[in-house]
Amino acid sequence: CLAKRESIDLDTLPAKLKINVQLNGRSMKLYGYCGIYNLEEDDVNVSTMIDRAKLAEESILHDHVLPYAFFDDSMRRGYMDRVELLAEYETALQNEEFKVYYQPVVEAATGNLVSAEALVRWIHPQRGMVSPAVFIPALESSGQISRLDWYVAEHVYKTILRSYRENFPMVPVSVNLSWMDFYDDSLMDDLMDIFQACVDGTLDQVDVKWKSGAACCIVLASGGYPVEYKKGYPISGLEEAGKSAVVFHAG
Repeated sequence: CLAKRESIDLDTLPAKLKINVQLNGRSMKLYGYCGIYNLEEDDVNVSTMIDRAKLAEESILHDHVLPYAFFDDSMRRGYMDRVELLAEYETALQNEEFKVYYQPVVEAATGNLVSAEALVRWIHPQRGMVSPAVFIPALESSGQISRLDWYVAEHVYKTILRSYRENFPMVPVSVNLSWMDFYDDSLMDDLMDIFQACVDGTLDQVDVKWKSGAACCIVLASGGYPVEYKKGYPISGLEEAGKSAVVFHAG
């Protein structure tokens, strides 16, 4: 809506954006967010005004400090950066501009490496390193994050296989999955297909173990077990039954 600046009371606005609702005998609190664009240019059309107010609103959707924000030019620049990065995303995947790094987890008592977490970084040919805080939300909001998650998983598999063949020490490696991936019914099948494509017969068979929990584990077992993937089972935690594992979890 259009309003005069003097009619907007920022002191009372937060309270107005909190509403108590009674529904079926239950009390619920609804929280609103407000994006504000100050009209400073005479030639701005209504559609542009609304777009800029929406950009301001989107900038605080996960902010619990203030429920309102004013549009500024940094929001427009950030939006244009996201649009440009999304346009370059497919080419970046093909050129392997995304690099996988491994953050070690070390046992304090012994100093031994016990596991690692796979982290992805975009090394852009012009921009340099692009922060995950920029490209991951952009990929999630556009529904394209799963391609990157599978890309990372494939690189992790190849690293583990190379370690196995060259007799390097093997430790569990966790791979972060977006919450959006779990809305894809074929996610686990796709991950298993990628994993199987990396198994060439010199590696022991894959044994998939399940138990209640919140992460899925593919255990590289030593006993030559057959591949067993049970659709419909809960995504689960690591079973103490293998040499090494790729652990998927949603962050």
